[in-house]
Amino acid sequence: MYADVHGISADVTDDDALAEVFDWAGTVDHVLMTAGRPAGIGPVAELSRNTAQAAVAGPVGAVLEVVRAAVPRLNPGGSITLASGILVARPRPGMSAPVAAAGAVETLARALAVELAPARLRVNAVRFGAIDTPLLRSRFEAAGAEADAAMAEAGAGMPLGRFGTAEEAASAALFLMANPYMSGEVLTVDGGQSLA
Repeated sequence: MYADVHGISADVTDDDALAEVFDWAGTVDHVLMTAGRPAGIGPVAELSRNTAQAAVAGPVGAVLEVVRAAVPRLNPGGSITLASGILVARPRPGMSAPVAAAGAVETLARALAVELAPARLRVNAVRFGAIDTPLLRSRFEAAGAEADAAMAEAGAGMPLGRFGTAEEAASAALFLMANPYMSGEVLTVDGGQSLA
């Protein structure tokens, strides 16, 4: 199952770029859809209409575009795995718009699981906790901190005493892809953060 894995970065708002990616890939067995930085961070009453709407519509629209392009290319028995975040279970002030988007992605995963089941396609979501990625490290650095020290300090307060690794996050997505009887599920991979 893991012999031919390709990570691809594409602007999903560009129909030609998205078509080019799937034309290059041909038929596929599994698609993992993750997004970049959350938008619309800040008190909801202070967000502009455009910012608030884009913060929710952008991620959900991106998922729909990828799914629309992927479905004709997926082999029966294949799957789509969507990425969500721990803030759905543990919201924080100033994160209402990104939480709404992540919650919508989880709901969309369940709806798509029902819609695509007759084609023998599965759809799931992974709700990630804090994962040590270049994106997370860049946030610490943007705040003026040295990434390794800041990550160690912040991670010490988590139930398992550290951030998750990219490999641990990927193994959750691979689990959902590999299990042919998992569909419509949201798998939380957060090292216990949602319990703390």
